[in-house]
Amino acid sequence: MLSCFFSIFVFFLAITDTLTKCDSNQCSQEMDVTSIRVLSTITSIDGIQTGDYSFIYAQLLKELLLRMEFDQQNSKNEFINFFKETTELNQNNDMVELDKFGREYHKHSIIWWYTRPGFIHHTINEALRIQDVLNLLRMGFFIQKLHRQLEHISRNSDEVTSTLTVYLGQGLTYVDYGKLKKTANNEYLSFNTFISVNTNYEQAVKNARQALRDGFETAVLFSIIVESSTSISVPFACIDDLSYFDNSEDEYIFSINTVFRIEQVETLKGKNSILHVKLRPLSIRDKHLRQLMQATRKNIEGSTLMFEMAKLIMLMEQYSTAEILYNRLLNETLQTDIENIELIYHQLATIREKMNDTVGAIDLYERTLEIAKSHRQMNDSIFQLILLKIAGLLQAQKKFDAAMERFQEALRLELQTTAPNYRQRSKIYNDIGVLLNEQKRYDESLEYQEKSLAIDREYTPNDHMNLAITYYNMASSYKNMKNYEMALAYYQEAIIHFQQTKPMPITNILNNHLFIAHILKELDRSDEAVQHAKTAAKLLRQTMSDTDPNDQVFIDRLEQMIDSVE
Repeated sequence: MLSCFFSIFVFFLAITDTLTKCDSNQCSQEMDVTSIRVLSTITSIDGIQTGDYSFIYAQLLKELLLRMEFDQQNSKNEFINFFKETTELNQNNDMVELDKFGREYHKHSIIWWYTRPGFIHHTINEALRIQDVLNLLRMGFFIQKLHRQLEHISRNSDEVTSTLTVYLGQGLTYVDYGKLKKTANNEYLSFNTFISVNTNYEQAVKNARQALRDGFETAVLFSIIVESSTSISVPFACIDDLSYFDNSEDEYIFSINTVFRIEQVETLKGKNSILHVKLRPLSIRDKHLRQLMQATRKNIEGSTLMFEMAKLIMLMEQYSTAEILYNRLLNETLQTDIENIELIYHQLATIREKMNDTVGAIDLYERTLEIAKSHRQMNDSIFQLILLKIAGLLQAQKKFDAAMERFQEALRLELQTTAPNYRQRSKIYNDIGVLLNEQKRYDESLEYQEKSLAIDREYTPNDHMNLAITYYNMASSYKNMKNYEMALAYYQEAIIHFQQTKPMPITNILNNHLFIAHILKELDRSDEAVQHAKTAAKLLRQTMSDTDPNDQVFIDRLEQMIDSVE
């Protein structure tokens, strides 16, 4: 029984390690369709889930593109030259189109160029769809001009006063299909691209059916109800007179920043594979989304729009792109602008850390530290922050003495400050304790963790993550000392406090139950051990996908192993 239980423990560790390391990026299919984003109906920024942030970030990205200044002529030439030099163009057609675009750009409206099939249309929509930021910046002049032309038409056209319904039929990726199936009424929806729609219902249904024949597993018919063109938050315009197609009739374009409310999601009658989604453009009077956007916008505030763009791209976890933007900013920023130079190096260090380049990150954090010393007082909290970053990276390299030196330096600065930050002080004590635990200096480790716990008990609310983490780390030290009774008590305390944090960290609670099961097994309390293992399995099921067959295999195998122990 002991060996079987150990197998469960090892198997569980492998799964939870995978859960800890995996990221949220999904491979998108290479399909020329309009991608969607859905935001749940929530009441505050605290209620935003990780997946919802992609909606907010996409909106901010489009907002920044529309606010930036672009030199039309220079930007157009750079765009043409870049794609001629770096892209495997369809030998004749694409090269001819780029040449024509360069020569005749001002002879036609921007809408004419956008609606003309070919390289320009596809490249812009592809960049918008997959959020290829560098290409979006190269094509920002075009996107911005198209938005402004739609804005101009919208302002100078007769107002839509009676209800107008427009339609869009297209294929759906499996991911987007899943998003729409789970949505509830009044949730937000946005498209990544400009949206071309028309009033022809039959044609839209035909397009959806054609998508199924073209290989899509599912398709969707969007019905968009417009009650007043002046109440919509972004431009919406009829383009019949400016379209590339002479026979264009009742064709409209919504600009890239349009957000809709979902009114209904149902299966199209007689067409089980086609969803019918009814939408209504968001009103300019909608305060809810504006408040959420403003709360997130504060996180990317910078001295220029490009600084804001770079920070946003970091939040979107496009680290390679963010590094390119920050290096560009480093070249463009005056060396006398010491605050921004420091900021750039700090961000570059963070990017290297996120990209698991420990050596590069340490070098850049050290450079940031030197710059900070040149213009800041040593009681500035930035020094502790950078020192702790360096210490953590040195610890990851197993350079324990060097790491301890940096931790102690950060602790000295914190103890000397006239305005103590007790949460920071607790964190430093705890970090030192973890380092000592890794060095198997368990008694010293517990001394520092006791100091951390004392501060947390006095200054930290019971629902704060730091308190739970301190209990967890102390339990780990006792477990390593084979003091299982004390380890059990502290793991149980950790669970209590993890359960009080918002949002509840399921993976942390799962790990605690797993370690408790392991300890109970060591204490010959097998029945209790199995119960905690079952609780861990139940929590694991919550963290894994119901639809992914690989996840189901993991869970089924684990539950079989637990049953065999009983």
